Amino acid sequence: MSNSDIFVDIMINEIIKSNQKDWFLSFKNKYEGGFINNIDNPKLQALKQFLNKNLSNNVFALYCYIVEYKLSSIPINYAKNIDSIV
Repeated sequence: MSNSDIFVDIMINEIIKSNQKDWFLSFKNKYEGGFINNIDNPKLQALKQFLNKNLSNNVFALYCYIVEYKLSSIPINYAKNIDSIV
């Protein structure tokens, strides 16, 4: 498993644990331009600071799109077994 895969899994885990899955998945619908054009959103910046404040905004936005794709395919009951994600 690559460092990127591990980071994505940790990011997914944090989004689910903080009960932000619905907010994260609806981000592109709420904010025109998606993650890349709204990277200064306070919630996104808080997530970035928590996970790795040294990532560039562009790299973090790319991770957001990957995480969005993966989160959209996670079954609803998956959050009950969150330890299996990492």
